[in-house]
Amino acid sequence: MDFAHPVEAIIPGAQGKVLNALAQITAPVSLRSTARIAGVSPAQCSRLLGPLVELGIVEREDIPPAAHFRLVREHVVARPLLEIVDSHGRFMELLGRTASRLRPAPASVIVFGSLAHGTAHAGSDIDVLLVRHTAKDADETEWHDGVAEWIAGAERASGNPVNVVEVDEREARSRLRSRQGMWASIRREGLCVLGVGLDELTGGRRAPKRSNARRVARRRAELSRKG
Repeated sequence: MDFAHPVEAIIPGAQGKVLNALAQITAPVSLRSTARIAGVSPAQCSRLLGPLVELGIVEREDIPPAAHFRLVREHVVARPLLEIVDSHGRFMELLGRTASRLRPAPASVIVFGSLAHGTAHAGSDIDVLLVRHTAKDADETEWHDGVAEWIAGAERASGNPVNVVEVDEREARSRLRSRQGMWASIRREGLCVLGVGLDELTGGRRAPKRSNARRVARRRAELSRKG
């Protein structure tokens, strides 16, 4: 999946760009503003908006001195469109939710790399740090089979290859504190989708439970602004 430009990946060309632009905005916007946000010419935008208005997915409102447009979010096809727009956030939630079914449940699951900073395209690796509890005994076969199934599910859900770095809590703490190579990037940009956050993993003060949710929400908002 092209998580950086999900709508254009599914609806190629100028029409995808225009629909993506309108999906980011709740207030009516002028044709010129829509074209600017979408990155298309006003002439292209005008040609595309007419049929979309006829279909009822876009409504036109005359606000002098210009016509303004907005997505009709109640339209039958608006919901799937908005879900495509939010594919990054929905996939992050899926990774955490399905990882919670592993036995034993991981201490932490942290996404890093291109998916974490919103630049993952079709074919980009999905990089994940999977942290096991140091002291927990587990059936190794059950654990490894579960991880393999989880990876396969994530690859099927995204269409992207999933690259997992698996360590226990002790090793995670040591490597994250070292701030060397990949671990510096994880500590700087990683997003926790399940379990304890990076501060706690490195032995710092326990972060509030909602901190990771706020970081994911903030990342979604940044991606939305990028279009």
